[in-house]
Amino acid sequence: MKNPHGLVFHNNQLFLAEEDKVVRYDYDSENYQLENEQILFGLPESGRHFTRTIKILGEKLYTSVGSSCDVCLEKDAKRAAILISNLDGSDLQIFTKGLRNTVFFTFDPSAGSGQVKMWGNDMGRDFLGDNLPPDELNVIEEGRNYGWPYCYGKSIRDLKFRELEALERCRDITQPSTFDYPAHVAPLGITFINSDFLGKDNQGDLLIAFHGSWNSSLPVGYKIVKLNLSDDKVVGMEDFITGWYENGKLLGRPVDLLFKDNQTLFISDDKAGVVYILTKNNK
Repeated sequence: MKNPHGLVFHNNQLFLAEEDKVVRYDYDSENYQLENEQILFGLPESGRHFTRTIKILGEKLYTSVGSSCDVCLEKDAKRAAILISNLDGSDLQIFTKGLRNTVFFTFDPSAGSGQVKMWGNDMGRDFLGDNLPPDELNVIEEGRNYGWPYCYGKSIRDLKFRELEALERCRDITQPSTFDYPAHVAPLGITFINSDFLGKDNQGDLLIAFHGSWNSSLPVGYKIVKLNLSDDKVVGMEDFITGWYENGKLLGRPVDLLFKDNQTLFISDDKAGVVYILTKNNK
């Protein structure tokens, strides 16, 4: 396998995203065996971002593919985009584009039947200093363009593109971010709080894993935050779990977030090489 990353179990099958393709297996859950590999479609490989994330909603498969570079004009339309296909891999199309590296995305459980309401984190380009550009939270809609490489955040033009066309593109074509995170925090995991497991006041809000910076003069991120939502708008952000960076020492980097039965939260950490389990203390 080449850099396997995203996986989804669905109807006794396992869908797996590698850097260069998405494959599907029949899954024997009693014996934990995979059989009958089927390549659904190929993906562009090499370059800067190699993770591929997949999710299923209804009868559609969604696949995120990051850019091949920090900031450039891509030659392959499947880069810096989210793709949509049937579950057998047919009818592969661009769902949305202009997303530099949306490693993780999720679907809003409040959406009506048959509706697709996707939220995703996008990581901004490097080497504009400690404070630019912001990382982004986007409400991702089919057919939209979210700006990269020409724009970031609230459709702010990247000064690498100084021509009038870029200014007009940012002003007239691109979709501004829903919410701007601080620069370089590297937002990865994203999940809705769908129960009162974490308190009724938190139900319906978002949890976000900040993987943390690598090119900021002062380390930032390395925590899980909660976004307070109201009518699809972020009205506040607060720390939810901290402690991965203390007194100048990096202890871990949170990656993904997964609820089980809305009563247990799993948190992966690719620096410490562990998965944490958060449960409710009923004492």
